[in-house]
Amino acid sequence: MRAYSVSETERAPVDLDAAVVSALLQSREAIAARSLLFWDEHCSECAMPDCFASCSLYTPRRDFKCRRFDRGIESRFVRDHAGRLSNLMALSFRRWGKLEAKGDARLVGASRAEAAEVAARLLQQGVDQPFLANGVRRKLGKGVDLMVARTARSFPAEGLPQMFLLEIVNPTVENIDLTFTVRPAENGCMNRFFQTRTDARPGYNRFCMPAAEIFSRVANGASLLVQIEPVSTDRGAGPILVGMADFVKLAEGASLEPMAMPSVSASEKSGRPKVKCVVWDLDNTLWHGVLVEDGADRLHLDERIPEILAELDRRGILNSIASKNSPQEVETALKSLGMWDYFLHPQVHWNPKSQSLTAIAASLNIGRDTLVLIDDQAFERGEVAHAHPEVETFDVDILDGLLDHQRFDVVVTDESRNRRAMYHTEAVRKAALENTKGDYEAYLRECNIRLRIEPLEESRLTRAFELTERTNQLNYSGRRLGRADLERYLTSPDHRLLTLSASDKFGDYGVIGVALLNLETWTVECFFMSCRVQRKKVEHAFFQRLLAAGQQRGKPILSILYRATSKNEPARVVVEDEMGFIPASSQAHGQLYQVPTDTFLPDWDVVAVDDRSGLRVSEPMPVA
Repeated sequence: MRAYSVSETERAPVDLDAAVVSALLQSREAIAARSLLFWDEHCSECAMPDCFASCSLYTPRRDFKCRRFDRGIESRFVRDHAGRLSNLMALSFRRWGKLEAKGDARLVGASRAEAAEVAARLLQQGVDQPFLANGVRRKLGKGVDLMVARTARSFPAEGLPQMFLLEIVNPTVENIDLTFTVRPAENGCMNRFFQTRTDARPGYNRFCMPAAEIFSRVANGASLLVQIEPVSTDRGAGPILVGMADFVKLAEGASLEPMAMPSVSASEKSGRPKVKCVVWDLDNTLWHGVLVEDGADRLHLDERIPEILAELDRRGILNSIASKNSPQEVETALKSLGMWDYFLHPQVHWNPKSQSLTAIAASLNIGRDTLVLIDDQAFERGEVAHAHPEVETFDVDILDGLLDHQRFDVVVTDESRNRRAMYHTEAVRKAALENTKGDYEAYLRECNIRLRIEPLEESRLTRAFELTERTNQLNYSGRRLGRADLERYLTSPDHRLLTLSASDKFGDYGVIGVALLNLETWTVECFFMSCRVQRKKVEHAFFQRLLAAGQQRGKPILSILYRATSKNEPARVVVEDEMGFIPASSQAHGQLYQVPTDTFLPDWDVVAVDDRSGLRVSEPMPVA
């Protein structure tokens, strides 16, 4: 339950996977009795009431509460196909934000607890009227909570709790690390507490904290504080949805186990992928002033920009420019401001900005739907939106919340931190190619490209997850493998997860591919490869190794699963047109392409291979 009042507009349905809804309802059906904790928002550094005057982070919402949660604690609900209802708390932690409940572990029968919650919601809706002052509404809301709590205490106790049940639905694509703490409410007993870490993975998470462990540290029957907050209080976390968060006793014969269930990422549901490149306007956006009118000496960089560019760069989100200005003057101005090196393939001319975005996407070899434009001019944003509806555009007022925006919430790895440098190196490669006489295969051989194939290890799990999230053009199966999927396949006796790393005479590409191989059917069920090595014959070398290993293992056929999406036609071209795999049987999950394992693929020897996969019985490659 929650203390902050609920409005009908807040009690909106939320779109979750059917399996997640089923898991939420399964928990409720297994419970015979539970506590009635009233959850409210708090601050880990709070010193009320002085904090309202002294804290630099205090930013009031419409109810004058501090914005430690972006929008407070909002009520959401989900229904299954039979119409059964499950209520959730929707929240997003800001810095120092903490979710806290004060109460005890006294249990109420599940049906009575449900009735108490319904009564509380109806009463709270009654007091949440726009004509009432905020202070009056808060007092009435607290009165409702107190009345419901007293009513619940009048019910007969239903025994002792078996566990504290906490359900969290994480709609982001990264783990959200939270601490769960139970401590006495009395200040004199604060040195005794129970605390554990809850690592909320993307999707549905169920945490079951045994009551015996909790009450070995904190006396049962006492007034308790139950707290949930991010592991790092200096940064926010979320958004998350909180389902059951109470002490519970299960019905006879029922059982609940901890679980993590992957879900479709929020970006995929919204139809917009994570951002790969921010395209910046300059005048009155990146800097204050107009270059052609004020001159470079009178420009002032927006004070938010250095931190934003540095953080985007750390996350591996690239930056470019679309500006109607003189190229030489722009370069001079950005160099004087110390910002020039952040920008790749800047487009500075007087043509429409939609053309600039087309050129940037082509130069970076990324989809236009992974670009965003930040521009202070409504006309320019409208022109880009008209030409490229898939490109999201923002006014300059997005800067305050840009880094917290859902589309910028990406996985951070060593490769992402070095992404800008890798693109600069790629520009050197392209320049070297332009200086050749046009023999592309000869140029590739001169590059001395080396491919390393290794089993996926824990240390590269985050990078593998990043590849499955970012890869579109060379995502052969069209699937997204979540962290839970990768961890499951790591221990599967029937599958082998492989990573591909590459380098050449110009530099290191890092980990550029992930493959999921079914060892029984000798089928590549998933293959993800970075576009940085596209058209460099890396796939040819990799699949030739799988052919040789399969032949040694007595596998007559190597199969590749391909499922067409709106973006992965380049993968089909490589499989069918370039490597010569033949379409075979169609399956529910896509099309199988096959070749006999005694086949030699075109250009299989252009890339040198360091095979550490452990798939082959002996190392030497057969000679064609």
